Amino acid sequence: MKISDEVKTLHETINWSKLRDLREVEPLGARVAEVLKGARDAGIDDFISPTQLNQIIRVQAGKRYSSTPSNISTALQKFSEFIEKRQLESLKFRFPQTTGGQRQMPHAPGGELDDRLLSICEGFHRAIVHLSHRRKGRAVINFDDEYDVQDVFGTVLKCSYKDVRDEEWSPSYAGKAARIDFVIGDTRTATELKRARSQQQIADELIIDIARYAQRSDVDRLACFIYDPDGFLRRDAAQIEKDLSGDRIHNGHKLCVTVIIRPK
Repeated sequence: MKISDEVKTLHETINWSKLRDLREVEPLGARVAEVLKGARDAGIDDFISPTQLNQIIRVQAGKRYSSTPSNISTALQKFSEFIEKRQLESLKFRFPQTTGGQRQMPHAPGGELDDRLLSICEGFHRAIVHLSHRRKGRAVINFDDEYDVQDVFGTVLKCSYKDVRDEEWSPSYAGKAARIDFVIGDTRTATELKRARSQQQIADELIIDIARYAQRSDVDRLACFIYDPDGFLRRDAAQIEKDLSGDRIHNGHKLCVTVIIRPK
């Protein structure tokens, strides 16, 4: 297997003397996490692909202690400790930043969502691409339609949680009623999925939706997932997430709002 120059540079940058010997780390996920930790400690902030991680382990410990990129990706997604994930052209990984020896968990301004829901949002685009390119001339789904996107999202949620209720209607707000896409009873989380259009239109809709959801005493968190395959919001995605995420208080009830735009 040919090792890329980029992987060679990554390997040389890592201070292996500060890490555990990869040959002594039994679980694959922990072994790969050790590589990611070394990269982050070396000041490498970029997300690293499973293919690159596979090659780095082979250089450091040998083929026997590595695996396929697919197995590495699966192991990291199932890893018991938090590993940052980002869907770029493919799923990539990064070890959380540390400060004073303590690992910093990513903080959503509106309160933490559970890792399972975050992972679903991170990997959603990959599933859509799969369904958009079916084999042997099978009919494809037109994901330009927001309702089709919502149907797939709901299917994934119902495979992941025991209690998912759809088509829940929120109380009237400004003379109108609105449908919550899905409510995850397991975590008291409402999810609102939108397919990205213009930035202003999305922002205006979310501001109204968030105000509606804040009236529900049975929901503690709201995940606003904006699916943006065409990159309408890519340039300003981080700022939109920051501006619209946060806590909302209505009649003493706090709603923790997290806006997630993917892919970005």
